[in-house]
Amino acid sequence: MKIIYNINKVAFIITLALYVTVIYGMFSQMILGGIQVISATILFLFWKNFSKKTKEHLSIYWAISSIYGICWLFKWNSFNETFILVFGIMILPMAIAGYFLYILNSIKHIKK
Repeated sequence: MKIIYNINKVAFIITLALYVTVIYGMFSQMILGGIQVISATILFLFWKNFSKKTKEHLSIYWAISSIYGICWLFKWNSFNETFILVFGIMILPMAIAGYFLYILNSIKHIKK
């Protein structure tokens, strides 16, 4: 678990650093998202080792991530484009990534 945590932590920090040049941060965020979805999928292999609280957190993470992904299927023409760019494309995904990093931090001590 510690390896998954460290990979995600490094990817998160790199993404934050690349946001100095907004466009590279956004590209890095796509890679971070892929890493986190793969990591969350791997965590299902260890589901029985997690506490009830951790299982709840992972379920919440998957629900939020799924809702966020589904929202990309809708047209949001009535919203201000700046709001969607800043909140929907930059802040919200990084908040979801931060939440997943929080979950990983709480389970990094679990051995395989």
